Amino acid sequence: MGKEIFSMKDIILKISNDFSFSYGTNKLFSSKKNISFEKGKIYGIYGSNGTGKTSFLNILNTFTVPTTGIIEYNFKNILYSFDNKDNNKTTKIISNNIRRCFQIPMLVDELSIIDNIVLGKREYRNERFIDSILYTKGNNYKDIKNLLEQLNINPNNTASVLSYGQRRIIANLQILYTSPDLILLDEPFVGLHSDVIQFFKDEYLKKATLGTTIILVEHLAQNLKNFADEYLIIKNKELKLVNNYVGLS
Repeated sequence: MGKEIFSMKDIILKISNDFSFSYGTNKLFSSKKNISFEKGKIYGIYGSNGTGKTSFLNILNTFTVPTTGIIEYNFKNILYSFDNKDNNKTTKIISNNIRRCFQIPMLVDELSIIDNIVLGKREYRNERFIDSILYTKGNNYKDIKNLLEQLNINPNNTASVLSYGQRRIIANLQILYTSPDLILLDEPFVGLHSDVIQFFKDEYLKKATLGTTIILVEHLAQNLKNFADEYLIIKNKELKLVNNYVGLS
């Protein structure tokens, strides 16, 4: 593990053609050929319930190791390969280049809404929350407050008062406040009004324009139309990358 084998400068990660993931003897998915994700593109992951969409994100996030095969990462400050022999070193090495929006928003109810957003800026997983807040205070708070006001959310309220939809909004803003190489989104638009969804799509498109790769799981194909550049379909336990929305069937 840990071999620096990347060579394609416009590819941010690549999955080998022997890649697979299984729960015990139950194979969830596999690839039959190399799959590459380019820098600055948006990829939608689409599949029916139970096909392993979140499990796939967990592997990309290095929370779970693949059963077979290799994922090669090409981040701005490191080249790295990740396989089933990894012993958690990958998480420490590359995790600062990845940001994730989970299905269940990870907020601290006792903190203000604006401080919850700032927490996403932490550079290291063991960084103290208070250090993140103190470092950022007064720098970009004005921009965040303006965004929250556009979304009719009081930045000074604690997160405990937020509805589910508002918690989803804050979870997305946590991600948008960072500048990673790779953004992973797990159904980021659930419970949001169409106008708010479009707002976030526009903001994520700006991130992609700056070179960040975005990979999102979405259970509604319509939310991927005119947004994702390419689509990774999980069907019949196989991963297949297509560039046509018509392929989502």
